[in-house]
Amino acid sequence: MSPTPTFPKWVKILTHFSIGRTCEVKKTKTRLNRLQPQRFDLSGEIKERRPEIVCAIDTSGSRYAERIQKALGQVLALKVKFNYSITLIECDAKIQKITEIKKSGDIPDRYHGRGGTSYLPVIDYINSHPRYRNALLIYFTDGYGDGEIPKPKVRQTVWVLTEGDYLSLKNPYGDVVLIDGEKTIKRSR
Repeated sequence: MSPTPTFPKWVKILTHFSIGRTCEVKKTKTRLNRLQPQRFDLSGEIKERRPEIVCAIDTSGSRYAERIQKALGQVLALKVKFNYSITLIECDAKIQKITEIKKSGDIPDRYHGRGGTSYLPVIDYINSHPRYRNALLIYFTDGYGDGEIPKPKVRQTVWVLTEGDYLSLKNPYGDVVLIDGEKTIKRSR
């Protein structure tokens, strides 16, 4: 008997986050209308549960190429496992590129950046767009960056550390987890 696969802590957080979130309602004749089940001429509804996901990847000069590729691999695994539409933000000291990932082929094989590290551009971008108010922000970083940030205006934030267990933020406004492990480093709101 093969062992049960274990998923990193951030995947479990995403699974918990997506329960109960609806994005789209489709009309269907195969289900009865819940308000009037005796009327077969009325369509029922099927709700698709697809939350808004934003993945930010720290592409600063302090990151090694294999760690960035590992984070991109995690985004690909996220796309394959859950099939959600994902907004991918590549950022070092400024936002380098924003990609809407609708299928697995949309994940870039090259990345942009290699400058300094700042979390502020991503947080400012997300806070200025109301589209992300109910989103989950997953930020892949090595942990070395700003000491303070404004509170992200998203439903939940997860900081995924790609190396070590250090995060420079005093208040991350969310969970801090290791990329491979089960361990939650810090939890704050």
